Amino acid sequence: IYILMSDLNSTTPGYEELAGPTANGGKGWQPIGSVNGSPYEVFQGTLDGAGYEICDLFINRPEEVNVGLFNTVYYQGGITDLGVVNAVVTGYHWVGGLAALSAGTVDNCYSVSSVNGTGHYVGGLMGVNGGTINDSYSTGNITGNHAVGGLVGTNTGVVSDCHSTGNVIGEDGAGGLAGYNGGGTVSDSYATGS
Repeated sequence: IYILMSDLNSTTPGYEELAGPTANGGKGWQPIGSVNGSPYEVFQGTLDGAGYEICDLFINRPEEVNVGLFNTVYYQGGITDLGVVNAVVTGYHWVGGLAALSAGTVDNCYSVSSVNGTGHYVGGLMGVNGGTINDSYSTGNITGNHAVGGLVGTNTGVVSDCHSTGNVIGEDGAGGLAGYNGGGTVSDSYATGS
């Protein structure tokens, strides 16, 4: 279990070197987890945000897949009580403000961010949800090509007590809450964006 001990933002010592516009050769934050997504390199732990926020996150990886604060949250993993605020996230496929992909549990989290995908599976909170998202929300403008949603790009898991208020722009399969729901369950949730 990892526990966030305070808010993090551009004034936090060392933050700009890891998550600012000049970090990693202008690519910004390197998402937590491996790009190849092997089960031994994805995030399998639990991050307890303890009600704190990660602010001013910058990611500019328009040709990369699995882009977000987290790359992939594995089955045993989870994220709770965390906010991602004032983030600018750009990726290719599987792009989200909080996580690109999750098969774990996300509870009481939110993203107030601009999320842009040049390809498929783009969501304000998460690109693809195959796990559970509870009591969470997303605001901000979301753009992508296929399967673009205010909260999740694609849902094959469970979404409950969630909402999205951001505007969504997509070429195919765009939705206020989810761009595509493939066998997943959505309950007690809503979207109010354009």
